[in-house]
Order: sequence, then structure tokens, then C-alpha cells
Amino acid sequence: MGQKFYNRFMNVPVILVVVQKENPNLAVREDDFAAICCLIQNFSLLAWEQGLGLVWESYPLLTQAEFRETLGIGPGERAVASLHIGYPAKVPPAQPRTPASELLTVIDTPS
Repeated sequence: MGQKFYNRFMNVPVILVVVQKENPNLAVREDDFAAICCLIQNFSLLAWEQGLGLVWESYPLLTQAEFRETLGIGPGERAVASLHIGYPAKVPPAQPRTPASELLTVIDTPS
């Protein structure tokens, strides 16, 4: 398993680890996390627009002491995601998507 993971990692041209400074106020920390996730999504869309493939990974490795130490992630910081970036050899076909109108529930309130 270790060699397989290593090989997978080493075949990625660019790995960008997104790190969050954790605010001591839990509400602010959660807002910051949500904002970072939005940033990653927008970055992903921009990358694909430019022909770059991007995969957002959030695996247990991000919390391991050796990984954190190697990247210089200190106390009060959190590795949110590992972004694997590169030009894809093959672009997968688009998957069918459920229209947003089928996923939303609108609740009408009386005026």
C-alpha cells in the first residue's frame, strides 16, 4: 500500500497543500474553513478552464505528524486539502447531472 501511494503521489506534476490558520474562535474558524473550500472550488473551475486537471484530496495523511512536520505545518494550522494539478492525458466524459431544480425545495411562506 505504501509503495502504491508513493507512486501515485510521485506521478502528479504539482501538489498544492492548502493550509488554514485556525482562529481560536470556533465560529470564525468554521467561516474561514468554508471560505477556503469556496476558494478551492473556484480555483478548480479556473484550472479546468485553462486545460489543467485538478483533483481535491482530503486524506488522513494531512493530519499525520510526519506529513505536517515535513511541510512545516505548525500548531494552530490545519492542512485542509491536497490539490493534485496537471495536464490530463485524457479528459473523462462529463457525467450526467441532476438539474438544480430537482435538488431544491422551495418553502413558500404566507405574506
